[in-house]
Amino acid sequence: MKFTNRPLLRKLSPDHVEPWYDLDAAYLHGYLIDHLLHRALGVEPKVRYAKSAGQAKQIAKDESGVALLVNATPMTHLRAVSDAGGLMPQKSTYFYPKLATGLAINPLE
Repeated sequence: MKFTNRPLLRKLSPDHVEPWYDLDAAYLHGYLIDHLLHRALGVEPKVRYAKSAGQAKQIAKDESGVALLVNATPMTHLRAVSDAGGLMPQKSTYFYPKLATGLAINPLE
């Protein structure tokens, strides 16, 4: 499925920077989960995150749920949102391999 109704996302979530509306993860959360599923279920849906398509499918099978898969966020989109002063949607910036936390926080002497 292609995310084709981007103008609707602007109406549902009007407080974001312009590049945010081009993100597949923004459409997934702002429209499909927060709007459609929430309205259909009448309660906030339970959302789980997985690192791989196989893991997502297994979780959906085990919990009688649905797996929604999106493309990885391109660095150009991440940079555009950041340069515009916006915040990325939850879990849209999974990078691997991860830097060891100590290397990023502690000085290397």
